[in-house]
Amino acid sequence: MKTSFQRILLGSAVFGLTLLVAVVGYRLAGWSWMESIYMVVITIFGVGYGEVRPIADPALRLFTIL
Repeated sequence: MKTSFQRILLGSAVFGLTLLVAVVGYRLAGWSWMESIYMVVITIFGVGYGEVRPIADPALRLFTIL
C-alpha cells in the first residue's frame, strides 16, 4: 500500500505533467509562452476569464477539452 507521501508525489507529478503537456500543446499551435501558460492556468483552475485568442480550430478546441 502506498503511503500518503507517495500519493502526494504521484498526484503532483501527474499534475505537473498535465501542465507541461498543455503548455507545449499551445506553443505548438503558435501561441507565445505567456499566452500558453495563461491559457493553461485559466483552463485548469476554472477561472474563466476567457480565451487569450479565439479558438476557431476544431483540433485546438479538442486539445483544450482534453
